[in-house]
Amino acid sequence: MNLADVKFEVSELVYQQFTLLSGDVHPLHTDAQFAISKGFIDKVVQGNLLNCFISYIIGVHLGISDVMIVNQSINFRKPVYLKDTLIFKLLILDTLEFLPGVELGFKCIRNKDIVANGKVLIKTAL
Repeated sequence: MNLADVKFEVSELVYQQFTLLSGDVHPLHTDAQFAISKGFIDKVVQGNLLNCFISYIIGVHLGISDVMIVNQSINFRKPVYLKDTLIFKLLILDTLEFLPGVELGFKCIRNKDIVANGKVLIKTAL
């Protein structure tokens, strides 16, 4: 069952704030010439920025106050670049009575390409 479709733009401001917060200034993320020399089309946005988007979706967008991420996995399939527009599609995979909680699957899509996918286990009663 589709739970949510949430859109994000990887703006220069979001990229700069994440770089400052994370401290991840690896040349792949900060030096376009370095990234191009490694076969990319531009500097690559840090993959963990996508984790922040997932956190927002679970903690704010779903509108459930009694929720907490228990486990999260993400597979990076394609690079993400500045100015990319990403759509996160969340699906309910399973309900778990022992938590109680829900296992969600997600796909992060740019145009028609899946750039990342994974699972999130959330506890729904704190």
